[in-house]
Amino acid sequence: MAIEPSKYETLYLVRPDISPEDLLTIQNRVEQSVTANSGKIIKSEKWAERDLAYRIDNYTRGIYYIVVYEAEPKAVTDIERYFNLSKNNVLRFMTVKYIEEEQKKTAPVVEKTIPPQASEQADQSAFQTPTSQEPKNEKKSEGEEQS
Repeated sequence: MAIEPSKYETLYLVRPDISPEDLLTIQNRVEQSVTANSGKIIKSEKWAERDLAYRIDNYTRGIYYIVVYEAEPKAVTDIERYFNLSKNNVLRFMTVKYIEEEQKKTAPVVEKTIPPQASEQADQSAFQTPTSQEPKNEKKSEGEEQS
């Protein structure tokens, strides 16, 4: 039984001083993983070079690349394993299942509503004060008169 290919989006962050050869090696490895798992790359591009929110391995800048592809789930495992092994070039990465815009629009929206009876009971209990409380006996300080 064959596994149905799904669409994925992988975003990875590389060092700003990466050599073109190392970058090409990473891109070729991603492409090999996708094609080896009955897939195809839909989009692969440099997204941006930006300042990082916090220092990663003594780098304050990084280059983001994004790859959208359709493949079997094993491709994601292969790509992420390779990224983990090449930690000196790939600083961070993230893979998500890609959802088309049409699917986002037709996805059901679940709203949580409170039944009217439950909300009335909650409102009433919030404003009730307990009647069984007795006033506390307060000790008077030494300077005050006692009667």
